[in-house]
Amino acid sequence: MPVWGLAAKFYEKVNISPSFTWLLANAPTRRIYKDKPEGADSTWNDLDLEYTCDRNDHEYDYMSPVRQKFGVVDAQCFPNDVPNSLTTCKGTSAAPKPLLQGYTEGRFGGDFDTLKSILLRFGPVMGYNQIVIGWEKKQGRNLMKVIITKDNPDSVEEFTLQKVLLQDTPVYGGSFYFDPGLYKKIDCATELTVTTTADECPCFDKKTDKEAYDADIRKDGICKGASGSVRAQLAVVAVVLFTPILAMFW
Repeated sequence: MPVWGLAAKFYEKVNISPSFTWLLANAPTRRIYKDKPEGADSTWNDLDLEYTCDRNDHEYDYMSPVRQKFGVVDAQCFPNDVPNSLTTCKGTSAAPKPLLQGYTEGRFGGDFDTLKSILLRFGPVMGYNQIVIGWEKKQGRNLMKVIITKDNPDSVEEFTLQKVLLQDTPVYGGSFYFDPGLYKKIDCATELTVTTTADECPCFDKKTDKEAYDADIRKDGICKGASGSVRAQLAVVAVVLFTPILAMFW
């Protein structure tokens, strides 16, 4: 959950602490299987879903789809008590202001320049047990600014800010949140910038197309030493449902 607060700051310019009880109150209430196999046993039975603030026993990550459908709101609006009404903030007549509705998760892999481009364009990057929020250079060495969480990036426990010395030739990967509606295909001839990813505008091959490679303003960054392959693979995380279908109802 900390990454959602950071993403809200990056995209919406709003400083919030996401309300867990808002997500809990908007969670689906029933699990239903459709197209059950013949002779299905009791494990295929429909189930009313109940949650607590501590855990749920349904082996289902409800927070991600709830965040995508309903967004996140500030904990000042909905604090620790699960709200009876979702139309007004607790103790006021003010309506909640959901953020990050419709945002989805993307993933990437690449070198340090790729990581910097992702941070500049999409904001905080999630990795195992850490959230990368920036970088700095000290005495000629790159330092990565990371938030270390107790268990994982979705942890609601305490977390600390640290600076990690980067290795010379690391390979980075992680995930981030973005609004698919904000990004459209760009004109690589007129709209290219130093942070334009190779996924948007492919890098030129240094050996076979040297003139175009030398003219590319990204040749010392994202496209440095490129051999024509895409340096960053951005992929929207999609959930593919096969039969039998598991349906969640709100």
